[in-house]
Amino acid sequence: GMGMGTWRTVQPSVSGFTRVCSYDRAGYGWSDAGPLPRTSERITADLRSLLQHVGVDGPFVLVGHSLGGLYLRHYAASFPDDVAGMILIDSSHEDQGVPSGFVRVAARLTQASGFHRWMRPSSGDATADAVYASTKTSAATNAEFAAVSESGDQVRSARLFLETTPLLVITAGRDDTGTWHELQLDLLSRSGRSRRVVAAGSGHGVHEEQPALVISQIREMVETLRREAQN
Repeated sequence: GMGMGTWRTVQPSVSGFTRVCSYDRAGYGWSDAGPLPRTSERITADLRSLLQHVGVDGPFVLVGHSLGGLYLRHYAASFPDDVAGMILIDSSHEDQGVPSGFVRVAARLTQASGFHRWMRPSSGDATADAVYASTKTSAATNAEFAAVSESGDQVRSARLFLETTPLLVITAGRDDTGTWHELQLDLLSRSGRSRRVVAAGSGHGVHEEQPALVISQIREMVETLRREAQN
């Protein structure tokens, strides 16, 4: 439910060791609104079309946060040959409960300094802040959450399992308890080569609160995949 600008503290560093692309889903930021409903299947189709249109060749290391992690798992199940590795950052889970579980995630985003702090693409950029706080972006967020039950069903039906593809689950340490903890552990079962890292002390926006951790984990996966490709 957030714009690509939340990666502003991660993307520049990652671009120093590999090509990195981020995008706003339909309706977010400067992206045009897309047709309803905004389900996992539709968002997968959008991403596939985007990658083909701009000519970005895979396979990719997919990195997704929160609801984005749910969508990327559907993409990976649909196009497994596109996936070299996957990193899920405090990712949503199809079984976390609708609407209560997703309302819980939204509530975590609104704590402290407010929801739009997570949406800003750059500090001090009034134009960008206005775009990400626009009614169009809000409508896109609302449309995705309105379709989240159907999206979860689609991810569940896709039955993702990456036999030898590395999967990293990064969990926010501040809320690594109870049902959320169990669901984060369950995500590990989506690959035969998975591991988990707990971001101690971090809230839901791990990539903004602890960007160095996220950058180092992306680097580690990319370097591991490169070594394996040479052997």
